[in-house]
Amino acid sequence: MKKLLMIGTAGLVGGFLCPTANAWVKSVIDTSGYTVLLGSDSSTQSSISTGVNFGGTPVGTKDYLVNANRQIRSPNTANANTTFAGRSLTLDEGAGFILKGGGSSVTVSDLRFYNAQILQGDGNSQKTIKGGLTIYGTPSGPSMFMGSGAGGTRKISVESTITGASGTRIQVVHNTETDDAGTAQFYTFLKGDNSGYAGSIEVVGAQNGVCLVGYNSNAFGASPDITLTTGGKLFGGGSNPVTLSGASITLDRGGLFGVYSKSGDNVGLSITGNSTISGTGTLTIHNSGMEGTHSRRVQFGSVAISGIDGIQVGHSILQLTTGYNNPTVPIVVTEALMLRTHAGIHAGPVTLLAGSDIDSAEGSIALASLTLEQTEAGKPFIRKFLDQGLITIDGNITNNLSEGEKIRIDFTALDAWQLADTNAYRVLSAANLGEPGVTASDFVATGDNGEEAYRSSITNGVFSIETDGNVKYLVYTRNKKAVYSTGEDGYSDNSLMAGTHWNDGKAPHNDADYFIKSGHKIRSIRGGASQFNGNSLSVLAGGTFAVQGVGGSATVNDLRLYGGGNLTTTTDWGNKLYGAITVYGSSTVPVHYATGWSTASA
Repeated sequence: MKKLLMIGTAGLVGGFLCPTANAWVKSVIDTSGYTVLLGSDSSTQSSISTGVNFGGTPVGTKDYLVNANRQIRSPNTANANTTFAGRSLTLDEGAGFILKGGGSSVTVSDLRFYNAQILQGDGNSQKTIKGGLTIYGTPSGPSMFMGSGAGGTRKISVESTITGASGTRIQVVHNTETDDAGTAQFYTFLKGDNSGYAGSIEVVGAQNGVCLVGYNSNAFGASPDITLTTGGKLFGGGSNPVTLSGASITLDRGGLFGVYSKSGDNVGLSITGNSTISGTGTLTIHNSGMEGTHSRRVQFGSVAISGIDGIQVGHSILQLTTGYNNPTVPIVVTEALMLRTHAGIHAGPVTLLAGSDIDSAEGSIALASLTLEQTEAGKPFIRKFLDQGLITIDGNITNNLSEGEKIRIDFTALDAWQLADTNAYRVLSAANLGEPGVTASDFVATGDNGEEAYRSSITNGVFSIETDGNVKYLVYTRNKKAVYSTGEDGYSDNSLMAGTHWNDGKAPHNDADYFIKSGHKIRSIRGGASQFNGNSLSVLAGGTFAVQGVGGSATVNDLRLYGGGNLTTTTDWGNKLYGAITVYGSSTVPVHYATGWSTASA
């Protein structure tokens, strides 16, 4: 006797769904115009290519029908490309189309699905189906993309153009009769033009990894209506972002969004255009497999979120952009980055766990509250882009870091013009600024991005709290400005004392630190004494400081040489350098010293 596993209103018999009472409505009543499959293909047969159970090889003048729970198979040949020669192929009331042959593809120009199944139950491989696919399945009897079998990963790449009227339904599901169902993975990739599909999609996760992956803006239909059941997964894939505009997404006991691709550091799945997310359970943001630690991101714009328990972000990026306004939906971020790119964002209570941060890039954002939690895996932090926007916290900051640990504000994306012209920046505002645990002394500035010298410059400052009416702000003030080189001094130039190649156009002055960038050269005066009057001079990797001779000398009280930087002398006598030098090079990335002529010695 075959084993029976009940799944909703339908049972899985011998690996295929068979209808129970009223599960499907018979769609093809008059079969007189069809060549009907007389019996199911066995594991060694393929009526797709040979017509063995059609009574003859398919021809382009005939329409073909698979009904009465029969099964038709593509050839069991690896990497084969098969085309069904018939005019059309209809699968009726629970019929199965079994894809065989690892890495193979099958093309059916006119494939019609009435509550039927495309099944991939053939081990760890990918099968591809091409052509045209019309869906007639209903919500109570959907047409299915199905993986079957325990363990391993099964994939169906659907390159067919999918059409279907409103009220039709596609279900993506992985069924197995064994106890190790949790190790099974099933991916359905929608790669065709599905803009003509107006029906709905349901991804049934259960304990299995069931994933629907879209590859273009129309990947899920013209007006996406998607249900994720018990942890079903929805991914964007490919090199271009998948955009769902005006989508209606329902979570039934939770679901997952992510990206199935490692190509490029940009948006992989975007939900916008007055979309809705509703239902029950937690929405998890987590990229797929190896992409789990990659920075391709899920983006939420104008999407209304209701009913769910909240959003959990891990091994991915959640990017909130223009139109996001969900101040009551909690967001918990762990080992990830919540990135915001535009002004006007209003997000719910945000909790940052170990290894995560909130990244404020442009414009000002508002959070209902902000909580920082520390675990054994590390501490969260706030990434701030200097004067680009303000983090407004409507409620309080809760500092749950270990006693004595400071809240890290990481300044990044250094802009030479900002650093040269501005010293003080408002970082954030919160109701409880100045209270125990969130005083100015509870914050510390770091600079994780940029070259080492940049970081040392940007973190050379202090925090304070100021009040503007009833609003309290955390303010960061740098002790020194930062000025950067803009080019290469010519033979007679002397930017060590003049403003020729500094971005502020001024002669060096003591309230700024100076940086010679890669590809640029700054010279001392030739045949005379040069006194550098800046606070410090840093030679970055690829940059050059040239001490000119012919009786020339240069005095730099604080000269900092970084790995890959160049110190050189020009002309052949009298080169003198005075002051203090700090070398930041290493054995792997040394500082370079070279003379401008062959007879000189250091």
